Amino acid sequence: EAGGEIFTCIDANPDIKNNTIGFAGFANDKYTECPQELLNIEHKIADTTDRLLPEYKKYLNTLDLSQKLDRRDRRELKKFNKKIAYLQHEKHKTMVKLGYNADFVRLKGTSSFLFVALCDIWPGDEIYTCYGEKYWTSRHE
Repeated sequence: EAGGEIFTCIDANPDIKNNTIGFAGFANDKYTECPQELLNIEHKIADTTDRLLPEYKKYLNTLDLSQKLDRRDRRELKKFNKKIAYLQHEKHKTMVKLGYNADFVRLKGTSSFLFVALCDIWPGDEIYTCYGEKYWTSRHE
């Protein structure tokens, strides 16, 4: 409880927020723009995801665990997931090399996100995550 108001969530997702993070924003970016090396990987992930069939996108982005795919579709989706998993692994290796220790994953269809630790984060360590291209572009306009 804060001043009589109860906070159920805090809108501090730098992927969609274009102004100061504000209350309880506790992750910093190490740079003042998204590093080009990281942008290149992000664009490869986006290009690969854009080629995914709409019904597969719907399946991947759902929170409804009762949805099922037939065997052929599962095989196709598995091939796609291998490509994305490889690119995500490359992204995380690059982030660690650049000094980041966390990534955030927006949960589609919700106003929530998860922090994913990319390496050990010890008590007292600052959390660094890349705010992303959209955030820094809006700051430099």
